[in-house]
Amino acid sequence: MNVFISLPMHGHSEEEIQNTLNSAKIALREDFKGLDVTFLDCTDKIDSRGKNEGLEGLGEAIKRMADADVVAFAPGWALSEGCQVEHDIAVRWDIKHIYL
Repeated sequence: MNVFISLPMHGHSEEEIQNTLNSAKIALREDFKGLDVTFLDCTDKIDSRGKNEGLEGLGEAIKRMADADVVAFAPGWALSEGCQVEHDIAVRWDIKHIYL
């Protein structure tokens, strides 16, 4: 099962992002105990070539979401423009989604 983790990143330190991601993975491993879970996320740095690095990152996130069986939204997602777009996509494309 592929699980995409949507989490707020803009304005957060790398340490905060990693802490949120690790907490999400712990919770999801418990939720999907016994299943073979692969986590998909966009916390790795991309080689930005465009004018808007955030938009480029969102595009990469959407590509990774395409492989997701489930999208998990980390706390604070509703305050993040990127996460809101990811949420809209999950709803419109009928991708199962959960809230952590």
